[in-house]
Amino acid sequence: MISDFEANFLSLTLGEVTRGNPVIDMEFTESDIEDFRSRCESDSSSNSQVRRFFERSGYSVCQSCEGISTRCDCVDSEHAEIYLLSPEAIVEDWCDHIGRLEIYEDSFIEEQKTGWKVKTISREFGVLEFNFVSDSSLIVDFDPSISSKEFLVSLVESEQVGKRDCHFMWYELLTLNDHETLLSEIRDSFTILSENICSLDSEATTNNANAIRNHIEKYLISENFERVDAQREASGVGQVLDFTDVYSAVQAGEDIVVICGCQKSSDDIHLHYTDGEEILPVSDCQPADDCATRMKDRIAKSENLRENTYEMNGRTRAVALATGLVSIGPLITIATGILNLSPENFSGEPYHLGAIVTTLLIILFLALVLPSIRMALFSWDIRSPRTRFRVWGGH
Repeated sequence: MISDFEANFLSLTLGEVTRGNPVIDMEFTESDIEDFRSRCESDSSSNSQVRRFFERSGYSVCQSCEGISTRCDCVDSEHAEIYLLSPEAIVEDWCDHIGRLEIYEDSFIEEQKTGWKVKTISREFGVLEFNFVSDSSLIVDFDPSISSKEFLVSLVESEQVGKRDCHFMWYELLTLNDHETLLSEIRDSFTILSENICSLDSEATTNNANAIRNHIEKYLISENFERVDAQREASGVGQVLDFTDVYSAVQAGEDIVVICGCQKSSDDIHLHYTDGEEILPVSDCQPADDCATRMKDRIAKSENLRENTYEMNGRTRAVALATGLVSIGPLITIATGILNLSPENFSGEPYHLGAIVTTLLIILFLALVLPSIRMALFSWDIRSPRTRFRVWGGH
């Protein structure tokens, strides 16, 4: 664990490192260490605790000429042993420190050619990677991103750290609040990087979930995508997406669109767009963006049809019943006239009244039936008519 005193002490000592120089080049004497310790306003017992951040250099310097003792000719001069800050010791303590935070299950270090990589295991997001550098000149070698849950952590001050996303100073990620904020940013990023289609909370969507997903796929295939195995083609985002929640995936070149139902989105059916290595905004893929818009419009139309059908059925039944009761008398008169085959029964007021009522009943009948017919003929196909004709024609 890194105590508050130790964090202050390291801030002072690492702050002495000249920008552009590696941490390991900074030399400290016993007197320097004591001075930094006293500036942290702590008792002397803390001095022994910070010694673990230093390593012996194997040489000392003359305090008169400041030259290396073995090359110094000064007489009766005092010599001071030189200590060097150990980046590895600092990273090890940082790793142990955040590994004890309640939001992580474990933490461990992997040594790299350019520094150290600390990996933590989050209950919510799996493995997070923190690449440490002790030399600001190495920062340009990294390109971290929130979608890949990879971050750069610098032990030395650098303008680049303050200007770039996913770049942090080591002291900016020490507290539980720091890491909760980081996980919140990851969570928000994953939610943004999807395009919601619908939630399965209405009759229109619940009863037609498979049709919606199938026609999304058909539309994208009509736009020159091909169905692929998401886990194989988009393995680079396996830490972000749970492939068990993926319904299907289609690919065109490097573009992969995933039809998904994972918990990273507020909607039960949504799209992810990826190049196979990281999640990208769906708006960056025009066919996928168009597909989402078309399907949302289709869902809205289906819900309107259902609502209109239910409302029309109720009103029409009431009117039809009332009209039917009123028209019983004229209709009986007409029927009697037809059976008697008397011409005068085909003219006159009763007949005309019956004809009007009959026409009205026909209109009401059509008003009753047409919404149901429109609902029965409704299709989830969002392809253009030209594309449908081409498919039906076998071209």
